[in-house]
Amino acid sequence: MRKIVIILGSEAAANEELAKLLENCGYGAAAEYLSIPNFSSSFFCPGTVCAMALLQGEGKIIGFARAFTDDITTTYLAEICVHRDFSGNGLESQLVKAIVKRCSHTAIFTTAFEGELKSLAENSIIPKDKIIACSRRPVLERVPRH
Repeated sequence: MRKIVIILGSEAAANEELAKLLENCGYGAAAEYLSIPNFSSSFFCPGTVCAMALLQGEGKIIGFARAFTDDITTTYLAEICVHRDFSGNGLESQLVKAIVKRCSHTAIFTTAFEGELKSLAENSIIPKDKIIACSRRPVLERVPRH
């Protein structure tokens, strides 16, 4: 059986591998991500905390959790992304746990898909009655990068 290792950091994230993982998880087409110059550097911009799941010995990324933090009061858990072949075995919860441990000194917020609620609850991130999630769809036009 292949062993999975959880690491903090995004250094292992190659553009193509990250784009394919996002596509596998239903976050859009890999080609769209790969058309962005230095995609992984932008995706893991300053203020980003990332927990990555790698296959030991292979270094292949099979999942990640990404959060944005000011490292003082607030952290926003943006995604939990695990390859379909490895999903549902507690890996999502392990990734969230790594983020929670790293950012335990801050309040942690997220918007979640129903399938993520168990992994979040296992890490004490639970729905709050008085918080309403608001969102809008992204505009597909590219924002100029400086």
